[in-house]
Amino acid sequence: MPVDLASAQPVPTRGEVFREFLLFQVKLIVDGLKDLLLSPLSMVVLVVGLIAPGRTRRMWQALYSTGRGLDDWIDLFPDPESKGGALSKQTMDSALDQTEELVRALRRGGVGDPHVQAQLSVVLKSIDDLATSAGVNTATAGVERPSETQS
Repeated sequence: MPVDLASAQPVPTRGEVFREFLLFQVKLIVDGLKDLLLSPLSMVVLVVGLIAPGRTRRMWQALYSTGRGLDDWIDLFPDPESKGGALSKQTMDSALDQTEELVRALRRGGVGDPHVQAQLSVVLKSIDDLATSAGVNTATAGVERPSETQS
């Protein structure tokens, strides 16, 4: 792989450049969907606040917390210094990386491959962790945990 002499960084391939472009576009779309979700919710909080002002502080805090959590997960403008650290947070990038690895594993070995089974467990656990951090109880939401799946 060629190296950029000015930065001593490997020069990305065309495929890597295109992948980064697609990832950014998907993140922009998800960020826009987040805004479309939060905007009407803020109007609901406003109406509730006008009717029962004592309840709004907690509702605003929940709305802000949800927005911050989604912003952190989308990670629209990631810090290149934090990429791949030992304590990396779960982001949309890492979820897409795990899904991409699962698709590659499926291409190589099919559903019965132990590597595919392990990668599928990682992806499902990531989804479960994200849902749990968002306050969704996956046990009651009809989502099976990796350990609950049957062969």
